[in-house]
Amino acid sequence: MNLLSELGRLWDWFLAHRPISHLGELGLKDLWDYQTDQQAKDYAAGTINRRLYYVIGIARELAERDQPVDQSVFRLRCLPRPESLPRHLREADSQRLEDFLHQRLDTPDPRLRLENACLLVLLHSGLRAGECTDLRFQDLDLPGKRLIVRQGKGQRDRLVYLSEITCRAIQTYLQESPRRQTDPL
Repeated sequence: MNLLSELGRLWDWFLAHRPISHLGELGLKDLWDYQTDQQAKDYAAGTINRRLYYVIGIARELAERDQPVDQSVFRLRCLPRPESLPRHLREADSQRLEDFLHQRLDTPDPRLRLENACLLVLLHSGLRAGECTDLRFQDLDLPGKRLIVRQGKGQRDRLVYLSEITCRAIQTYLQESPRRQTDPL
């Protein structure tokens, strides 16, 4: 969503809740009311905070230009964000994705071969997407069915073992494709 449309919606919300003619009339209670309303509508704390940061940023700009601003708005406390856990696929969704990949494993399309190999590496190894894209050909040991992840989380190297189907997908992707050791995998 672009900034102007978000600001427009914020302004419309404030106008619908009390008559104001300029941003300087907004007070801390108006911002609290907005927080409460948006939480009741199940908006995420981060989304609500971001939108209110826009308002506070504009209020700061107005104050720096000696425009009248209710100073109470600068006392707004952001909503606490819940601890977020990594999102994962449900088992049934994961199985459907894996079945789909198995069906198209021997595709002649090189783009789909790459996609199959990447998705199976991600599904079976626990690599992060960034770690997968950082892999080099020298990090692959197909006979040993393993990958070396260099400088992963915490800037540590680690060894990841590959399943049979993942090795097959990588072999299919790499066939007829000469590579140097330092080339991206």
